[in-house]
Amino acid sequence: MFPHKLLKRETSFGQCKGVPPVLTVKISPDPVVPGSPDTFTVSGTLENDIPESAQLMGFFSDPNTGKIIGDTTKKPVCEDSKCPKANIPFTLTLDISEVPELPTTYDIVVGIVIKITVLTCAAARVGQDSLSPLSYNF
Repeated sequence: MFPHKLLKRETSFGQCKGVPPVLTVKISPDPVVPGSPDTFTVSGTLENDIPESAQLMGFFSDPNTGKIIGDTTKKPVCEDSKCPKANIPFTLTLDISEVPELPTTYDIVVGIVIKITVLTCAAARVGQDSLSPLSYNF
């Protein structure tokens, strides 16, 4: 008998403070592996149509400094001129080509943005302080 079992916990995303609806985010592999690719699968339902200029973005950040670690990955939300419509569920994927080296505790932030306006966002803290979803401040 083992004194304790190592249980894999799924990374838990929460809402970014001050930004409406929560996105559901799944990452694969989970947890992320520095030096390897990762895929973020993002789903949700928004109250308004997503404009054609919107971008899906994702990044890692250091919760101690607030600085982004590595590059921010972005891609257009609309595919083949088809943008997610109001009140209709959507699913998007964002491929991270290479996860950067990360500190023991780090944040993962995923959102839909237009230039500097955040339409919706989800964030997770991974590491020592990751017992509950993170409410991320933009």
